[in-house]
Amino acid sequence: MGFVNWWRWEGKVGRRTYALVGLIGFGIKNNLDRYVAVGFGRPWALWSYWAPLAPTMRITSLTRADAVFVGTLLALSLPFVWLGVTMTVKRLRDAAQPVWLVGLFFVPVVNLLLFALLSVMPSRAGEGKAEAAPWPGPRGRQIHDGSRRQPRRDRGPRHPRLP
Repeated sequence: MGFVNWWRWEGKVGRRTYALVGLIGFGIKNNLDRYVAVGFGRPWALWSYWAPLAPTMRITSLTRADAVFVGTLLALSLPFVWLGVTMTVKRLRDAAQPVWLVGLFFVPVVNLLLFALLSVMPSRAGEGKAEAAPWPGPRGRQIHDGSRRQPRRDRGPRHPRLP
């Protein structure tokens, strides 16, 4: 599985690749966030993800500088969120687990437990849970509404050719 495929919804990923991509991604993201925090003259530590400004700060009382800082962190996090969600969907599929569990990716602390569990859970040959994208694709529709297009039996041309 190449780097480009990590960003796509299709396929599966094993526990080793999932753990490595997650840990390396976190390392890169944490260092980028520290760099941004230093640029804004703020301290940064691992627990800063739960309270990037202060424990008592409310979003309604943000100064312009605070809003720009939080907005920068948010914009910087989007590719990492995409990568984390797609890799988690693939890992859930590989472990034959319900894909809806990807929602736990957004629950603080629970997401760390999910990552640890998926990093050690063995791969399983599932019964082919058809679709893991957040929207139904062609295979998803076939399963849900029972409509399955039959392949053509004859291999000849559809329309007669004119001489």
